[in-house]
Amino acid sequence: MTSASKSTHACKTDNGSSSYGGGLHPLQAVGLCTLLAFYILALILISRALWHFRKTGGIKGLHRTDNLIEDKAIGGVKYVSGLIGAKAVDKMDKNDKKNAEVSD
Repeated sequence: MTSASKSTHACKTDNGSSSYGGGLHPLQAVGLCTLLAFYILALILISRALWHFRKTGGIKGLHRTDNLIEDKAIGGVKYVSGLIGAKAVDKMDKNDKKNAEVSD
């Protein structure tokens, strides 16, 4: 074995916690989370601006558009989430009644 393939050099800043935060320093982890939050915020704001731009007719403002695919998707999400919420409320009510009967 040659001396070039043998490494005895140890990192001076390695404290043995390489798995902590995926190998990131805590400050880097905070920076990464902040960056992701800004990207999500930018995505939301740009999407809303694009939706408003398309809804009002584009650059010239003529030909207002209704029934965009985004509107249909939002309507579908509202409908499905309403069904899921109603089912969750029913299940919680049944559990509350069942717990009330057991405690009596």
